[in-house]
Amino acid sequence: MDLENFEGNAQALRSILKLPFSDSEFGMNLTAAVINTLIKYPCCSKDIDDKAENIQYHKMGFFQADEELVQRICRKTGTLAVGSYVRHPLTFLLEAADDISYGVPDVEDSFKKGLFSYHQLRKKIADKIQKYDKNDKYYYVKEAQQKLTELYVKGLELCSSVKDAEMYAVQNWLQYIKGWLMWCAAYSFSINYTAIMKGEYHKELLEDTYHEKTLEILKETAKDYAFTHTSIMKLEISAHKLLNSLLDKFVPAIIYFDCKNAGFKQQKIDKKVTSLLSSNHVANYRKEASKLEGEYKERDALYLRLLLVTDFLSGMTDTYAKTLYHELDAID
Repeated sequence: MDLENFEGNAQALRSILKLPFSDSEFGMNLTAAVINTLIKYPCCSKDIDDKAENIQYHKMGFFQADEELVQRICRKTGTLAVGSYVRHPLTFLLEAADDISYGVPDVEDSFKKGLFSYHQLRKKIADKIQKYDKNDKYYYVKEAQQKLTELYVKGLELCSSVKDAEMYAVQNWLQYIKGWLMWCAAYSFSINYTAIMKGEYHKELLEDTYHEKTLEILKETAKDYAFTHTSIMKLEISAHKLLNSLLDKFVPAIIYFDCKNAGFKQQKIDKKVTSLLSSNHVANYRKEASKLEGEYKERDALYLRLLLVTDFLSGMTDTYAKTLYHELDAID
């Protein structure tokens, strides 16, 4: 189930725990608190429930191959007790920082690329406001809309063109919203501190805050104007083909790699393919495989070999992946 639910957060954890070349058993040798904070979803693949009220079960946070280390780390920080994981308190702040640091720049970047205009942004806010109940959140979004208008008017006074005025308004408005979101995250953490420290807080920090709806508008704007833009869709399609092509070559080749059973041998072409694997990743695989024992040893070794492939591909830069794809598919 790990490979069916492959998740970037879990792979990032492997990247700092096991993949760096180091004498330390914890890879990059970060503190337990830092590592634990990075485990946004303390949940293995068999426990995923994207409908759960507790957000920590929405995604896989670590591979089963890494669970022993995760357990040791969580016991040190007190986030594993009576066989049950809870989120590290700082994980909530990390998650809020992710939302803010991606939500605001995504909108700003797509605006700078001309994917939408000031007037389209203002209309989206106005359309969303009409759907909200008139509570505190409604008035804060309304206030944000008024701030955008004020900045546009000020931009027309200060700037030499309407285009510059729009840029002035949107950029300054996004900074204004970012400041509010940071305040909301800090406030939410402080008022929910006791529940967070007890492991009883199960939502995102920015949920149910004054600007929850404003963040929602930012995410929808990025989705509507950036992520579904033709140029982005083309890029995703080409990346999908690239990754599938590399997986189609490395996965069959790795099946019998380093296999001790004399009845199962790699073909010559498979040996050539696996010779391209990173020596550090291969060394990590052999280190982990040497610990296996019992009747499921061969099955578990195959699982580790498949992780060897995902480790290798995940560690590639875009440029290297593209170059390797062209070379192996004989594309000029």
